[in-house]
Amino acid sequence: MRKVDVPYALRTCLEEMIDRLYHLHVYFCSSLTTRYILPYERDILANCREIRSLFHKMVAKRRSELLSDPHTKEGDLLSILLSDPLFNTDDEMIVDECLTFFFAGS
Repeated sequence: MRKVDVPYALRTCLEEMIDRLYHLHVYFCSSLTTRYILPYERDILANCREIRSLFHKMVAKRRSELLSDPHTKEGDLLSILLSDPLFNTDDEMIVDECLTFFFAGS
């Protein structure tokens, strides 16, 4: 399995999604915003799904680490979210929150 440069992949994916908003078919026909009709757009969607999958794997790995040793890496964002009652049962919310922090910071 090849190593992924996560910050680069996230920035690139975000830039491509923003650029997509200015494509003519999306700009003039708002019903096409949720449709990915061009091969380029399908690649963007596949990249977004891959990044979310990578974050889901990180959440699952950290959850198993915290279950085996509760004092593992205390104080980082992911550990705080996993211990918070609002987030600890919903991996989608945790992934969304991590992505939001990343995009807000960049």
